[in-house]
Amino acid sequence: FRVSRTPVREAIRMLEREGLVVYEPRKGAVARPRLTRAEVDEVYTIRSALQLLSVDAVVRNITDAQLEDYLHRHSGRTGNGSEFFKIGAYFRHLDEFNGLLTQSSNMPLLIKLLDQIESYSATTSFQNPEHARFRESVLSDDERRRRALAEHEEIVASLRARDADRLRRVLTAHTANVHEAALQRYGKED
Repeated sequence: FRVSRTPVREAIRMLEREGLVVYEPRKGAVARPRLTRAEVDEVYTIRSALQLLSVDAVVRNITDAQLEDYLHRHSGRTGNGSEFFKIGAYFRHLDEFNGLLTQSSNMPLLIKLLDQIESYSATTSFQNPEHARFRESVLSDDERRRRALAEHEEIVASLRARDADRLRRVLTAHTANVHEAALQRYGKED
């Protein structure tokens, strides 16, 4: 490719910092192996804790306009047979929902940490070509996606009520459900 070694080395170092490659003796840089079950457990434990840290800030900072805009754009998308349940549309919605919660905390370091943990989980499972990211395999069936959407509706109701305690309870239940689904799916992929 007519590229000098220096930028290639720097790119490999960046990939190593991101956890995407590891150095192996006599091989050099290789793609990081799939996460262990313990690492998956840790990723979801950290993600849950970080999200719960943001509850008070999110309740305080999210605006009615943000919530109404979100509700307007996503109303009526939970029905059976909806185009919304196509995997691409669903995950665009999921990214937007998580982004709304994360960004409205207005806590730059927390936002960065949550982004890092989200991108770290992208290294988990490449065994099933239909699921480029582990969370997609966790939410690969319509029933789990419907339950997640119902949980999201509870989160939005808590935000509209400006009820941090309720949001904490609902978010705790939601993240526990996602965590459990991740561990169940991980066991099936071993």
